Amino acid sequence: MFPKCCVNDCVTTKSPNVTLHRFPHVDRERLRQWLFALDMDVNTPARVLNKLLVCQKHFHQDDYYVYDYGRVLKTTAVPTKFRHAHTSESGDPTAASVTQLDQPVGFAPQFTSAAKDLQYNSNGPKKSKFV
Repeated sequence: MFPKCCVNDCVTTKSPNVTLHRFPHVDRERLRQWLFALDMDVNTPARVLNKLLVCQKHFHQDDYYVYDYGRVLKTTAVPTKFRHAHTSESGDPTAASVTQLDQPVGFAPQFTSAAKDLQYNSNGPKKSKFV
């Protein structure tokens, strides 16, 4: 079985012309941004994330450093190219249409039913009194 992109509706598999990227486990904030952008539960265990990859199709050209020997993903890169347009007008994948939801700026919508009792703000998850 070939390594495959974990993004919904993406059928890209590993090939000589395709780069697949691992999740950024070391940088917790960027990991949170990736999980939100991919509409995944922020409580997904590391053992599961270690098996998942995201292909180059979900990153913009300016998300890469270009060298003579190839491209390297920038440490600030977050996958933002999807069919479901999960980013805000500013291009911030963590701000996803917050104003359209009539919620205060700085809050993002809940992720999945598994994270049903969590609400997110710029400081990370916190228990919600209203859910």
